[in-house]
Amino acid sequence: MMRVTGNCMTVPIENGSTEISAKAYLGRQDIRELRVPAQVHQIGSWAFSHMKNLKTIWLPNRFIAFGRDVFDACKELEEIRLYGEDQSVKNENATRLLADAMVYLKAEDLCIPACGTMEWMRRYDGRLLAYLHGDEDADFDYMWFGGEEDYDDTDTNVAKYRKEKRMIKAERIYNRLLQSDFLADETRTSLYAFLRRMIPDENSAVPENRWDVRDESLEVICQRHNRDIRYIRIFTDAGCMNERNLDYIMSHTDTLSTELKAWLLGYRENKLARRDVDAEFAL
Repeated sequence: MMRVTGNCMTVPIENGSTEISAKAYLGRQDIRELRVPAQVHQIGSWAFSHMKNLKTIWLPNRFIAFGRDVFDACKELEEIRLYGEDQSVKNENATRLLADAMVYLKAEDLCIPACGTMEWMRRYDGRLLAYLHGDEDADFDYMWFGGEEDYDDTDTNVAKYRKEKRMIKAERIYNRLLQSDFLADETRTSLYAFLRRMIPDENSAVPENRWDVRDESLEVICQRHNRDIRYIRIFTDAGCMNERNLDYIMSHTDTLSTELKAWLLGYRENKLARRDVDAEFAL
């Protein structure tokens, strides 16, 4: 089993205390990995929110009472690792999903020792699908009128805000399809359908306002995972690949991995070959 190693900062706790206070690490930018001590039973509201560089957090593998929005706006949080008394990692197959559950699904009730089991995955999938069906404009007014301190044009450009929300949703879909333990066929089909809805028709014109283009499931790959072939395979399996999208991906060849370039070239050759065969049969 993997153990707690490396330069991981441990939350200091006073003798006898079992609680991390509200806003304890609110807005801290200097921490990438954080470990919550085993004696902690309660974590206060916003304790780790807006930690924009936090990648991994370690929590004891038992019930913890969470306050409000403990991990709010922790957009770079990739893993929540539950560890046991022997310090070994538990539920290794669900570390990314648990992070998504806490940051985006607001599902603190899923941070439990049963994390990663079939029952847990089914509960997670239900919460994920509900999140994906959620309103794209949710919280826009909250950000615009003072809920966020770090402003950019996302806060006043509703089209850009919606696009960012769809990209966040696409990332959650990819994470579930990558960590596919106990993924029901029906749920997989629904996730594929969400990815397809984010892709414009192959023959549609590109509007002047780029933020109105619904190609978020592709942008996630080009911007964040352009060296990981697993994402493009999911994209293709979902039925999202077309000539326009293939051209767009290939236009990023300077950032693509060698493996991904070769796969895309092979896909193009095979697709064109199939098209020629189909044309001959049509004659």
